[in-house]
Amino acid sequence: MCEPTAKWTYVQAWERSAKVLGVQIEGPVRVTVSPDVVLEAEMLVQGFGARRGTLVFELTDRYPPFFDLLHKQGLTASSFGPYRDGEVCSLAYLLDVLGDWGWCGEGADPSWLITIDAEGWSQPSDFYQGLAAKLQAPQWHGQNLDALWDGITGSGINGLKPPFAVRIFNTARFSPEMNAFMERVEIIFCEAADAGVPVALHVWP
Repeated sequence: MCEPTAKWTYVQAWERSAKVLGVQIEGPVRVTVSPDVVLEAEMLVQGFGARRGTLVFELTDRYPPFFDLLHKQGLTASSFGPYRDGEVCSLAYLLDVLGDWGWCGEGADPSWLITIDAEGWSQPSDFYQGLAAKLQAPQWHGQNLDALWDGITGSGINGLKPPFAVRIFNTARFSPEMNAFMERVEIIFCEAADAGVPVALHVWP
């Protein structure tokens, strides 16, 4: 098994995909959380997860006790890795991570981050219509899972093409049938990402 090397940083692992998405990263970084505590993070992902961004640490239990102090500075934290020498973070994986964290920085969401309010949805057609508007789909676009697959895997029929991440919220009142349908939608997105298509989906209550 390859051991991680000090030469290959988290920024190096993320920078190629981050550049495609226009995401600002820097590292390593040091953050003073109290007069006698300085945290050393591998990387700061600016504007995602919190107002100033998310600090990325190598797997550790060091930072959780300081979450509240980090939040007061407009920061949050997560952990990954470590990365092997030459390993890179794929575009699909980065979309999944950033789609989970969400944009919290100044200004509008990035153009590739799609947010949809599902309040009032009661049937699959509500989902298809809501997503079609965001993806700039033609009026004749089909409303079924096969057409969804075609639309998100780069068939060229939609105005907005990958990469993109979709965040759907206000789903807490969905019926069991609607929840089951959304689970099938999530499978479609996961299979597309596994096939190398840079898309992601997160569904929130």
